[in-house]
Amino acid sequence: GGASEQREQSWRHESWLLQLQGEARVRTAGGTVTLGEGACTVVPAEQVYTVERPAGSRGLVVTNDPLGNRRAAPGDS
Repeated sequence: GGASEQREQSWRHESWLLQLQGEARVRTAGGTVTLGEGACTVVPAEQVYTVERPAGSRGLVVTNDPLGNRRAAPGDS
């Protein structure tokens, strides 16, 4: 629940962000979104983003690998 900042995150899969408590600011090249409690957003795959949360806030970030637990075939990215 302390203040936090995750700078310039980027994943090869899309990321789903859910704000559980308080607020968060999510910055991308397209602008800034403020998430209140219960709000969510999706950041597209390979897009760089920064999340800022003040003290007392809590959030959840989920990245989804479309391959799941399967191994990638040779040549897949």
